[in-house]
Amino acid sequence: KKGFLDKFYAVQDVIITVQNALDEVACFGERVKNTFNWSVPFLSWLAITVLCAGVTLIYFIPLRYVVLVW
Repeated sequence: KKGFLDKFYAVQDVIITVQNALDEVACFGERVKNTFNWSVPFLSWLAITVLCAGVTLIYFIPLRYVVLVW
């Protein structure tokens, strides 16, 4: 049988894992929000430029060829 401390440490490990996962989700959400919020203008312009280049590439070159080259 597991003792009280073993159960406590197991619960503590699970809580730490959940907390780290929630931290990752929150960081990702903040990055997305800041990109569209223009909090860092350079990164927002960079993201828009890359997205526009990607859309233009896919518009003129069929997606099949892009995937084959990649």
